[in-house]
Amino acid sequence: MKINPIKSNFAFRGTVKNFSEDDNIIGYDDEISQSRRNFIREHYDSYRMPYQSIYESEGRLSEYRLNNLINTLTNKPRKVDYSSIISLPVPNIRYIGNNSYRGASMVDKPECLQVLKDAGIKHVISLYYSPEYEKAVKQTGLDYHCFDMKRGNAAGIEGLWSCDVCRSKQTYENLIKEIFGDDKNTIKIRLEAYDRDCRGPIDELVGFVKRMQEGYCYVGCEFGTNTTRDALCYINRAFNPQDGRELEFFDCYKADCLRNLYDKLTENDKKLMNWTKDFDANFLPKLKIAEKELLEKTLKMF
Repeated sequence: MKINPIKSNFAFRGTVKNFSEDDNIIGYDDEISQSRRNFIREHYDSYRMPYQSIYESEGRLSEYRLNNLINTLTNKPRKVDYSSIISLPVPNIRYIGNNSYRGASMVDKPECLQVLKDAGIKHVISLYYSPEYEKAVKQTGLDYHCFDMKRGNAAGIEGLWSCDVCRSKQTYENLIKEIFGDDKNTIKIRLEAYDRDCRGPIDELVGFVKRMQEGYCYVGCEFGTNTTRDALCYINRAFNPQDGRELEFFDCYKADCLRNLYDKLTENDKKLMNWTKDFDANFLPKLKIAEKELLEKTLKMF
């Protein structure tokens, strides 16, 4: 290892007898000591002038570029171009707030997806599974999420509300016991499959709510009518704390479906959807209030 002498600037030649060059050395320096001093010096420089590295590596921006940079930091988030989206040749397009829209799928009109992107849309949410649509959306550079509201169950009945994920586990267990009787092994396997299969729709629901909270969404199904309404008026209103609107039921059985979906949520699911303790505590009472209002409306009709 190379060791360098550290010499004093003060010479003793005129005052000390038998003076030698070694007498002017006050210590020795090695590579480790140098690295330590450099570290201390750099630490002090970064404290005194924290952005020095930027100034040294970046040239001075022109006034025009500097103003543009400042504007990107201070401007409000971009608003979606309403006129571009509402003029698309797609049925049932409606504005739903938070820079988001609903309407029919654009699976057969991929050119419209580019208009969505240029207008400021970031997320395309499909309410039915279509690999062709997924591919077209991703090729356009948009985020794609499928929340399959039109999924089928083992009985061949279509729709989320008829799917096993909207049943309680006890109801499902009673159903398979009627079918398989005392075959405990088969019943056990079916219940394990139930827990596993329900996870997929719940993950889709959570992803749907998260994107609705972010905004800049286009939500669509084949026609953009009934299925889209169910997703927005039931699922989003019930599970999205940022929606803020009261639940209103038109079909009483959907309240039980929402309860069963709620029972399958984990603490992490609720965290991802930005639930507070108050929102969680008020979820089931909120369903009861909506049910009661529907019952009162129904009674008035007779």
